Amino acid sequence: EQAAKGDENLMPLFIEAVERDATLGEITGVLRKVWGEYRPTV
Repeated sequence: EQAAKGDENLMPLFIEAVERDATLGEITGVLRKVWGEYRPTV
């Protein structure tokens, strides 16, 4: 979560998380918490 608030490359952290059996839902849940969810304007 802390890394998502910064400007570092997150890909190595994603790889490490998956290697430690984190699910895609867990990873995206943290990102959604930090960045919010994209909602296009119409």
